[in-house]
Amino acid sequence: MLTDVCPYTLGIAVSDSPAATSARYFAPIIERNSIVPVSRMDRFSTIQDNQKLLQVEIYQGESQYVSENIFLASLNVPVPQNKAGHEAISVRFSYDVNGLLEVDVVVDSTGQQHRQTIENRPGTLSPDELGKSRKRLASLKFHPRESEINKAVLARGDRLYQSLLGADRERVASAMRQFEAILDGQRVPEINRMRDELIQFLDDHDPDARA
Repeated sequence: MLTDVCPYTLGIAVSDSPAATSARYFAPIIERNSIVPVSRMDRFSTIQDNQKLLQVEIYQGESQYVSENIFLASLNVPVPQNKAGHEAISVRFSYDVNGLLEVDVVVDSTGQQHRQTIENRPGTLSPDELGKSRKRLASLKFHPRESEINKAVLARGDRLYQSLLGADRERVASAMRQFEAILDGQRVPEINRMRDELIQFLDDHDPDARA
């Protein structure tokens, strides 16, 4: 079976200190070979006290250094002044088979939203094609944690954890942590596989399910 994939990694420039402007790093959000359409999100925070602005610079490439990757676009995101690390933004990349990249940025503390749309070949998509691509991407723009089935499994695991003691409780906690880590990765095939395994695990450890 043939599938469409993202041919290169997409991400943004980050720094780990205010003085690191000459040695900025590439933070991948969508990795190359991800099956498209695809949507991924990550969070980034301020690195200076009273910082007023976060500049989101978008790159494609495979190097850990942004200077060796290809610059695509940027957008300036105002944030409330606060202590370093106390203000954060959620950055979501959504990429379609037509080469359309939508970058959605939300300021966590205020809910203010910003968007940048980048076309792989500007002007080649018709208004109808653009509309269809945006519709496909819109259906992906939620975190897997928000899925009803995933929320139900997490809730069931928490109820089971509360009912158990000792080693059984710790085993349930460990399985839940693994599933939550997979959810944070936002890779749907892995989530589906891990969820099936977790449901079977909960069945095996749930006295009510075994009755």
